[in-house]
Amino acid sequence: ADLIEEVGRLAGYDELPALLPAAASRSSEAALPRDAEADVRQALVGFGFLENVSLAFCSQDELQLWHKEVPRAVELANPLSQKQSHLRMTMMAGLANAARLNQDHGQEQLRLFELGRTFCWDVRATVLPEQGRRLGILMRGRRQPVQWGAGADPVDFYDLKGVVEHLGQLLGQTFGFTADDHPEFHPRASATIWAGPSPSTPIGRLGELHPDLAEGLGLEGSLVFAAELDVDALESHRGAVPRFAPIPRLPPAPRDLSFFIDRAVPAAEVVAKIQAAGADHPLVAVDVFDVYEGKGVPEGEKRLAVS
Repeated sequence: ADLIEEVGRLAGYDELPALLPAAASRSSEAALPRDAEADVRQALVGFGFLENVSLAFCSQDELQLWHKEVPRAVELANPLSQKQSHLRMTMMAGLANAARLNQDHGQEQLRLFELGRTFCWDVRATVLPEQGRRLGILMRGRRQPVQWGAGADPVDFYDLKGVVEHLGQLLGQTFGFTADDHPEFHPRASATIWAGPSPSTPIGRLGELHPDLAEGLGLEGSLVFAAELDVDALESHRGAVPRFAPIPRLPPAPRDLSFFIDRAVPAAEVVAKIQAAGADHPLVAVDVFDVYEGKGVPEGEKRLAVS
C-alpha cells in the first residue's frame, strides 16, 4: 500500500482516474437467522427497562409462596444453603427479590426484565428435568420519571400489557389476551397471553401481584405488575422479516363504529372478529377508543366504539 501511494504521488494524484471498484452485488431472498433473545433484549432496553441477572436457585418456601408444585421442583443434592435448595420454576421470583432489594434502598421506580431458564420435572418419568427459556418482566412506581411537567400517576396493568403488545409487534406477532385466574396475580388484573389474536397457544401470563404474595415477599407501597413469557414459543411463532411497503398514493379512510354488546364480552373478541372480516380487504388497524356503561345503554350491556 505504501509503495502504491508513493507511485501515485510521483505520477500525480490528478492523473489517477476516479473509478469505483468492480464488485458483484446480489440480494438474497432468504431470511437471515434471528435470535429471539437478542431481539427481546434490544426491544426492552429500548423501552427503558434494565436487565436483571440472578442465580437460578430458590428455597422451598419461595416455591410454595409462588404456588408452585414442590414435588415437580428440582431439588439440589448439595445446596449452598437452605435458601438455594431448589432450582427456580419462574423468572418472576428473581425479579421480585430484586424489587424488594431496591425497595430497601428507597427505589420503587422500577422497569426490570430477565431472560433465563426455569426447571421442573415432567409429569412423565424422565432422566433430566425440563429446561424452558423464559422472559420475566416487572414494573412498579410512577408511569413517568419525576419531573415538574409530568404527572404522578402510577403504572397499571395496561402499561405492562402495552409493553407486551409492542414486544409482540417488534417480533412480527399479534398477541391475544384473555382474563384468567392465576394464583400469583390479583383476580382483578390477571390474564393469559396467547400466540395470536384469538386463544390458541398460551405463551405466557401477566398481571398484578396478589396482595398476599406481595406481603410474603416483603413488597410494600406501590403495586407490582409482572409478566412471564415462553421464549421458545415466541421464537416458534414469530412473524416474517419486516419488508418495505410503498407509501399509499391515497389517504387513509378511517371509519368509526359503535356497538351494543353484552357486558361480559371482551373488547378483544370484537376486535378479532373485525380483523377476520377485513382480512381480504385493505384493513390496516382496529383500535378501541371508547367503552361506555351507563345512561342510555341497555341493562347488562355496554357500548363499544372502535376506529
